Amino acid sequence: GGLWSRKRSGTVHPGKLAWGLKRAVQSLGVRVYEKTPMLANKRGPDGIVVTTPKAAITARKVLLATNAFAAAHKKIYRRVSAIRDRILMSEPLSEEQMESIGWRNRQGIYDTRTQLNYMRLTADNRILFGGRLGYYFGNNTDPVGDKRLEPFLPLAEQFFRTFPTLKKLRFSHAWSGPIALTTRMAVHYQKFHGGDLIYAGGYSGFGVTATRFGARVGLALLDGDDIPETKLKFAQTVPGYIPPEPFRWIGAKVTMYALDTCDEKGGWRKPWLSMVEKMGFPVTSAAGGHPGDS
Repeated sequence: GGLWSRKRSGTVHPGKLAWGLKRAVQSLGVRVYEKTPMLANKRGPDGIVVTTPKAAITARKVLLATNAFAAAHKKIYRRVSAIRDRILMSEPLSEEQMESIGWRNRQGIYDTRTQLNYMRLTADNRILFGGRLGYYFGNNTDPVGDKRLEPFLPLAEQFFRTFPTLKKLRFSHAWSGPIALTTRMAVHYQKFHGGDLIYAGGYSGFGVTATRFGARVGLALLDGDDIPETKLKFAQTVPGYIPPEPFRWIGAKVTMYALDTCDEKGGWRKPWLSMVEKMGFPVTSAAGGHPGDS
């Protein structure tokens, strides 16, 4: 069975959204510097000084909108885990292959497995297929392990179980990205340097749909603007504490294994996942985090 939500949902191409926002801010005179990591920050006489590999930038206020990529910071690390999500992209389907799967209305789709899969059709009839979360020790956001074939094999297996008529289809692309998972499953704000530098993150896989809302509230907190959202509990509190390593890594590995096998094998996995959720980690909902989704 399934449900098609026609009025209260839709799909967004996250790459086109980012490129469109970039064009918009550049048209306003904003200078954009990509691949420029922040090495350090401190309070200076004229504001917050952000050190980068080739320059030091001074600003009156700073919003860190880097989500999982700031998860290594010792304060942010206590509340955020950098969970990896993976995606496969197929070669274009022929007309016969498209007819065999019956995907005529090009809906965005996700299933309701314990660790769900999600899928989209591209303009040239490729299938984007994502899922299969993972975690690397120390909140590593650029692990060597996810640049190998092996982590993507379980995802490919799920693809062919979902589309049994496409057994001979090949994949042209594979990638992964970090999700900033928290016990809240929604954006939160951490303040530094007396509130003149704010981290906005922890979208837990729902970032594309919520980042402009998250940024608006974050900017209001920075500027002291009196808007209703800044008075709400979500804007004034932080998510629950996450244990440090090695307990984080051990717990993540056991939980990911339970998510992967719960639907087929059951047993101890269901009470384990229930216990993890009672501890404040909504893992069965978090399985929908997508670095390439709507």
